[in-house]
Amino acid sequence: MTRFISHSALLVALIASVAGCGGSSGTGGVETGEVSGKVTLAGKAVSGTVVFVASDGIEHYGHLAPDGTYKAEGVPTGPAKVMVKKSDLPPPPPLPRGVKPPDAGGAPPLPTFGVPPPAKYANPKNGLTLTVKGGQQTFDIDLK
Repeated sequence: MTRFISHSALLVALIASVAGCGGSSGTGGVETGEVSGKVTLAGKAVSGTVVFVASDGIEHYGHLAPDGTYKAEGVPTGPAKVMVKKSDLPPPPPLPRGVKPPDAGGAPPLPTFGVPPPAKYANPKNGLTLTVKGGQQTFDIDLK
């Protein structure tokens, strides 16, 4: 009976130690956070992707919605370089000749994809940085 209890105690201790690994919202022992915000250029929404480059060099992405908002989950805490890159998606096709966009009283307006970010923001040495904290935080980016 003593042998059974010692093996059970060992198994429980092993499970508890594995379950206790990691940060508050991280994986593999790395604490992470969630960053969200809005990217604008001259007051207009920007299209593309926000990229957070963690200190280990791994990139974490937040795709921009048509209104310029984004959310990036699982970004390791600590200093990160921030890039804003053009979208790989093509812009929507133009409306056919003679077709007018819906008015405010009719169907919802057609989505817009914002303005593309200046090319310099696709470089990790663009000067944009953020210290990512655990949990949720807001990081609005006004490109100039």
